[in-house]
Amino acid sequence: MTIDHDAGVAEPGYSTMEAVAPRPAIVLKSSTFRHQREGNWQALEVLIARAERRGVGALTSDELARLPLLYRAALSSLSVARAIALDRHLLLYLEDLALRAFLVVYAPRRSWRASCAHFLRYGFPAAAKAARWHILAALLCIVAGTLGGFVLARGDEAWISTLIPGSMAAGRGPGSTREELLRQEIFAPWPGWID
Repeated sequence: MTIDHDAGVAEPGYSTMEAVAPRPAIVLKSSTFRHQREGNWQALEVLIARAERRGVGALTSDELARLPLLYRAALSSLSVARAIALDRHLLLYLEDLALRAFLVVYAPRRSWRASCAHFLRYGFPAAAKAARWHILAALLCIVAGTLGGFVLARGDEAWISTLIPGSMAAGRGPGSTREELLRQEIFAPWPGWID
């Protein structure tokens, strides 16, 4: 209970000190959010700009170690900004910053030619070596099927129509001659222009 000195009456809940004390200034959440994190965003932007201009090799080892930390902090800021619905310009800025940082942190370090050369020299042989038993099994199946078909067809020509369906044979069979094959299939005029 407080006493009003002018009226000499006690008023509940008010003190003379509270009436005189200034109220704190209203601070927007977005400006507080921005001021707390803006230094990290600017540091990340400087590192990204230098890496975009001169490559990642232009960064020192300390800057390279700091780059992923700043990137993750920017992603965290973007997540918080989306959750508390801050101004649209800040969201666009953070999205752009996060995308540019992603490309610097995770982009391939070689040109496409160097990547292709590396794949042909190291990647493909390593993949073939890892799958060598599968490739060998497939090759053995093809060779066994070819030899089996040859032995069966050599013993009885009726097996040819069983092994090769009529739709695949295109009218050829055991009675076809070498000249028909050369004239009608291999060296036949190409009908595509007329058709």
